[in-house]
Amino acid sequence: MNTENMSLKEIISNDFKDLFEKNDSNTLKNEDFTRVWTDVVTMPMLRFEEVIRKSQHTFKGYDLDQAVIYGLIMRIYKFLAYSRRITCKRLNVRTTAAIISRNIMESNVNLRYLIKYPNKLDDYRKSSLKSEKEFEELIQNNRSKGTKEENDSFAEYEDGLLKYISEAYLSADMSQGKKIPKLEDMRKKMNNVGLSNLYASYSTDSHSVHGDWIDTEKNFLKKENGRYYPNFDDYEVDIRQLNPILEVCYESLIYFLDNYPGHGITDVTVENLKEEIQIIMDFDHWHHNFLNGRSLIDKKF
Repeated sequence: MNTENMSLKEIISNDFKDLFEKNDSNTLKNEDFTRVWTDVVTMPMLRFEEVIRKSQHTFKGYDLDQAVIYGLIMRIYKFLAYSRRITCKRLNVRTTAAIISRNIMESNVNLRYLIKYPNKLDDYRKSSLKSEKEFEELIQNNRSKGTKEENDSFAEYEDGLLKYISEAYLSADMSQGKKIPKLEDMRKKMNNVGLSNLYASYSTDSHSVHGDWIDTEKNFLKKENGRYYPNFDDYEVDIRQLNPILEVCYESLIYFLDNYPGHGITDVTVENLKEEIQIIMDFDHWHHNFLNGRSLIDKKF
């Protein structure tokens, strides 16, 4: 199909038509839904890009506080793009999908949290310096204990690290030697922004992020006759992992438009965004019915 002169809505409409035609001919496969997702995900991606480009803050350039908010919006946009890119290449598997989804969720939570509590913006920037502070103290401790010859041999390498650390402190507008502030943990932040019901799924993604036993046993080993063996197979992702985070992204964009002052955006309406959320929900519903052997438009769960 030549899509060169088609709008995104036309492309997605044809994608959905193709799903139903394949369903009628009993040729529909799970991978068909995954391929269509690569078009569906461009809806929120383009909305995030539109908001970034049209904001009055972007025209003027961001101050330090605005930079946090727009940096998180940009991060969500880019991680959606990363996920789409590797899915298009058929390289996105369960583990990478979970890792990317968790990153996107954290950025959504932080975006809403910092819009709701702007007094936490400075703590957010400075709390990210924990590892730099520990590295700085390690270098200083090593130098205090090392001989002149040892210190001289590592001086160039350590000076480079200290320069990077100094620049990180500068970017967070923090003086070296100051105490690093501590933010609320993710569970509390999610509770504070009304996303507590999503904490369980967010926490489940930690299996893939941290490589614990649950993820290792499920995705990297196989069990036969009570013994474990290496599993070299890949399990291509499907939209059960990819779709839910898109709805969260849309809701965050709505939250931004409704609660962040000064952006001046009037032609991206909440109604537009809710219509696109419904498209994703319908798509997810059809997939659920397909997996359960029912008619795509069956309304029973």
